[in-house]
Amino acid sequence: MANILFINKDPKTIRPLQDHLTKKGHHVTVANQAGEGIKSALTTHPDVIFVGGPGALFFKKLTSRIPIVAITADPVRAGIVESLAHPGGNITGASIDAGPSIHGKRIALLREMFPAVSKLGFLALRDLRFIRILVEKPGSHSPNTRAPSVSLAR
Repeated sequence: MANILFINKDPKTIRPLQDHLTKKGHHVTVANQAGEGIKSALTTHPDVIFVGGPGALFFKKLTSRIPIVAITADPVRAGIVESLAHPGGNITGASIDAGPSIHGKRIALLREMFPAVSKLGFLALRDLRFIRILVEKPGSHSPNTRAPSVSLAR
C-alpha cells in the first residue's frame, strides 16, 4: 500500500481522511509544518505528498520524483504551476481561487447554459466583511442600486 505524507497546520482537519486511509492499509504520516514535513519525507520516503498553501512551491522545488497534491489559492500566480490546464512536472491538485484566468471559462460555461443571456453581472468579493454587512443589514443598501453590467456581445 501507499506511504502518504500530509503537511497541514491543523492535523485535526485531516484526521478523518487519515483514519480512512489507515483502515485501507496505507501508511499515513502527518506533519504540522514544512520543516517537520521535510524530516518526514526524508525518513518515511512517501509515495505522495499532500500539502496546502505556500508549502506546495517549497516541496515542488524539493523533489521532482515524488508526486505532490496541492491545495492552494492561485497556483499560477504563486509560481507552483505554469498553467491550470497543464500544471506539468510532479504536481497536481485543486485551486481555491484560480485567479483571473478562470473567469473567461466561467463566462463561456454560462453562455453554454444560458445562450439567451445578453448581460452578465459579476461580483468579486475580496473581503468577507462585505458579505456579513449584506446579511446583517440588508436594508442598508438602496433597493434601487444596480450593479454595473457588461454586454456579452460575441
